[in-house]
Amino acid sequence: MIDSSSNIYSKAFELADTIRDKLGARKHQVAIIFFDRFTYSEGVSYVNDNKKRIIEITKRGDLSSVNLADKGSLYILTMADFVGGLEFDAVILVGVDKGRIPDIAKATSTATKMYQNYIAHNRMYVSVTRARKVVNIIGEATRGESEVLEHAIKTSKIEVIK
Repeated sequence: MIDSSSNIYSKAFELADTIRDKLGARKHQVAIIFFDRFTYSEGVSYVNDNKKRIIEITKRGDLSSVNLADKGSLYILTMADFVGGLEFDAVILVGVDKGRIPDIAKATSTATKMYQNYIAHNRMYVSVTRARKVVNIIGEATRGESEVLEHAIKTSKIEVIK
């Protein structure tokens, strides 16, 4: 859990570098995955402002972009909706916190809330299973822990670091 929204992007790249070094992996083998368009857009702005070298995957299963990332020594930025069919040594999931995952702010009925919860679990499952070795999840401490992670936290399957 990170102290502010502006720090989640720098932390994502810091983790990517650390993981890459520990695994002896190449940059394209680490994917930074977002779950909503707003957070993704802010992440791209962070990349541009800080002159980070990345490639964006903007369609499902885009192996050609992964190959370009390999050739250019680039990190991969994408959204959870586009990682199906791809595999990485590590994934960093950005913006997984209360209110964003699941996104129930605009849900007006119980059915809509249940559907948003289902979608959030599905997108988390797909994203987590893209990693061969390492998964890191970043959220904002001020928002709190995502309900999607509640059981895993309670049963000590994942460790929350603040």
